[in-house]
Amino acid sequence: MGLELTCPEEEGAKSDLSKGAYLLRTNCTETDPAKLWRWYMQLTQAETAFLTAKSDIGLRPVYHRKTDRVEAHLLVCFLSLALWRSLEMWMLG
Repeated sequence: MGLELTCPEEEGAKSDLSKGAYLLRTNCTETDPAKLWRWYMQLTQAETAFLTAKSDIGLRPVYHRKTDRVEAHLLVCFLSLALWRSLEMWMLG
């Protein structure tokens, strides 16, 4: 039994249409591409800040089983993002 790879024609046609463009899929109803891109960049910055905050103090992975612990963890992550962004703005100004 060997490995078999297939690519249906319609999927190949979709990739030909994009011609190397970076495509984002969203459930937002916003139609302004600049605004969508800005939101996406904010999302990636938030994810980076959370990863940095957790990895620097060795908190990964974290497994919570109680609602109050999950909420506390989210609060710490949000505060780390707020601090990260405040420092970023302070350094630019």
